[in-house]
Amino acid sequence: MILVGCKAVPAFWKPGDSSWTVISVITPTIDDVIYFNGHFYFVTCQNQLLFLDFQPDPKMYDIRSPRIVLRRPIAQSYLVDYFGHLLLVERWDRDCIEKRHYKTRYFKVLRPDFEKKKVYKWKTIGEVALFLGTNDSIVIYPSELVPGCKCKTNSIYFTDVTRTLSDEIFGCDDMGIFNTRDKTFGTFYPPEIRHTRVGTPIWFTPNPW
Repeated sequence: MILVGCKAVPAFWKPGDSSWTVISVITPTIDDVIYFNGHFYFVTCQNQLLFLDFQPDPKMYDIRSPRIVLRRPIAQSYLVDYFGHLLLVERWDRDCIEKRHYKTRYFKVLRPDFEKKKVYKWKTIGEVALFLGTNDSIVIYPSELVPGCKCKTNSIYFTDVTRTLSDEIFGCDDMGIFNTRDKTFGTFYPPEIRHTRVGTPIWFTPNPW
């Protein structure tokens, strides 16, 4: 499953297909997709949660979970598999105005409950580190990594998602660490690599760990 183009149109391929199948959807731009518990889930830029049914033909359905009333658009929504729980993470930003950078100012972590039709807000993410960016989200227990690992718990590591601003003076430098416990920001990179005109960085993990 991939999201194609600036409107993030979903398309999928399966063994035996001769080409990709594009899924026709009439929704706001899709922010993220996740394969969770045997199904594909999507979230739009307006926090609309969608479910993909492949039978008889691929079609999107609104899960009709409670939506969060947004006072202003958010920068990005992420779907995260938190050890068997589906989380919705909102990334709120401050727009670039004059000489001020386009910067992330807050993260909100939510857990939708489809059966009870409720959304629960998490104050912290616990003893884990969450990695967010333009690719798949990653959740790890730093305590289970190699000795000396400096990954911080209760923290969200994030990279820039402004794909169209790599050539701009304020582009591709919105990266850092957000502590969900005390709501502070930190850095994980040397100052000299803060800004890159190559494009937005991505996270990757070795396989196996």
